[in-house]
Amino acid sequence: MNGFEISISEEGAEAIRKRLAGLEAELQSRAVRAGLNRAGKPILQTMQQLVPVSQGEDGGELKQSLARRSLSKNARGRLGLAEGTVAVRIGPIKKVNSYSQAYVGRLVEHGVEPSTRKVFRRIGGTHNLKRRYAHIRAYTYKHPGQKAQPFMAPALKRNASQFQSRFYDGMAAYLKRKGV
Repeated sequence: MNGFEISISEEGAEAIRKRLAGLEAELQSRAVRAGLNRAGKPILQTMQQLVPVSQGEDGGELKQSLARRSLSKNARGRLGLAEGTVAVRIGPIKKVNSYSQAYVGRLVEHGVEPSTRKVFRRIGGTHNLKRRYAHIRAYTYKHPGQKAQPFMAPALKRNASQFQSRFYDGMAAYLKRKGV
């Protein structure tokens, strides 16, 4: 996770709690999820507009991996969220060509510092007991680094002012569809 949080004002949260108090727990969680999905849709669209697309073989894979999904019970447990909490994740979630793009998304968002890296390669051949690591070669190279090209944080900032109203609109639309 990137550590972005959006909080809803207390008076707005209290009003919605009173309205939801009489509803079943399952209906409550579905209504909150509908509100989060409605509020997260423009954030996802803005991310897709801002994500840098490189030229070449893997160009556009990060953009293809952007999605919005509800967190499962296991994922909520790993993150330390309380039982019954509804959460939605927005960002590089989907696998593209069988590879997760979440790590690439973090590198693009925050950048990479220039550094010297050491890589160990196993070279084929017979094992020599006198020289235990004779079949392993070490290579060093200088990584030039990569400037940060943030796309997730700006997308969230652009849509933060309307998040609350979209959240309530999504909940209201869901409850209206269900006849509550």
